[in-house]
Amino acid sequence: MCSVAFSHIIFNKETHDIRMSKKPDYEIFDSLGKYMLKEKGITNSSSEKINNFCNAILRLPDSSTDAENLCKQFVHFFKLLYEEYNDPTISDNRNKYPEFLNYWLNSQFRAKNIKISPESKFYKYFINNYDKYVEENILKDKLYHIEDKYFNKMHMLYEFYKKYNEINEAANGGCTKFLDHCKTNYSEAWKKCFSEKDNPFCSALDGFRKFYDENKHSNLSRCNEEGLSSLPELLSPHSYRDTELEANKISNYLIWPTNNDSSIRTSKIKNTQFSKLYELLLLRYSFLFADNKEDKKYNMLKILQEFFQYCNENRGIPSLILFYKEFLKEYYTKNKDEYDEIYRDCSTSP
Repeated sequence: MCSVAFSHIIFNKETHDIRMSKKPDYEIFDSLGKYMLKEKGITNSSSEKINNFCNAILRLPDSSTDAENLCKQFVHFFKLLYEEYNDPTISDNRNKYPEFLNYWLNSQFRAKNIKISPESKFYKYFINNYDKYVEENILKDKLYHIEDKYFNKMHMLYEFYKKYNEINEAANGGCTKFLDHCKTNYSEAWKKCFSEKDNPFCSALDGFRKFYDENKHSNLSRCNEEGLSSLPELLSPHSYRDTELEANKISNYLIWPTNNDSSIRTSKIKNTQFSKLYELLLLRYSFLFADNKEDKKYNMLKILQEFFQYCNENRGIPSLILFYKEFLKEYYTKNKDEYDEIYRDCSTSP
């Protein structure tokens, strides 16, 4: 069936609408481990009959050998995934391989420095030879340029799933690399979620957290071989959706330069002066990455210190009480037990 369907590839002179600003589906990486295995089987020379149209790419003025080879690799990758997943009984999430292929294609464009634009003859030719790739039109409207502002967030998600799937590569220190990657990037990804107010991206990040929680225990023995007794706990914010309640919190007026309210006279909380307090508010009063208990204790004390410093600098301003009450409700009260433990440890230390 697959070979017959691939024989239908033609050059369609009626161009499709090449959309340059479509917002992508972020939740496409659950099956990345299997996609990665298939990707290892890609070659330039396989399926020669069905990728013959790629040879004509070199005759286009804005093309290159890299572009021709990428075309052939894409055809082969599609064929491998089509044969694996083109089954109506497979779950919807696994059937998102066309969306993943579009991400993969866009990542290859960037990695190989292949310039594309709506006017690119190569890009138009490449896209328009896939509208009849299979009889079901699986790739119809699936291939398009992903803008950098979306691609960068997709790549963040891709790296989380990729690093997780590489945990089993013990020879390469997979557990340690995953841990280091999360330390550096997990909270940063949530910051991007909130600063860009991108709810679908936030939801996809939380989807990775759930995926990780459901699967992490299966890798503990591998991590023990690297000297790690456990994998880190990844948390999600108390709320990551842009509700009216979230929008009206005083903290939003204090950290966002463009959010102003004439009734709030306290100064802005800047990352340069109150880095830990600023990060806490940016992450909606949440700790998201729990690895080293001592580091967390230090950060909690630093947050409290910066909070009191900010309050001292804004004392006498009536609107300060609004932030004070919100801070107590949203953060301190919820973490009071941990602060009590810190105080006990400090009081008994020599």
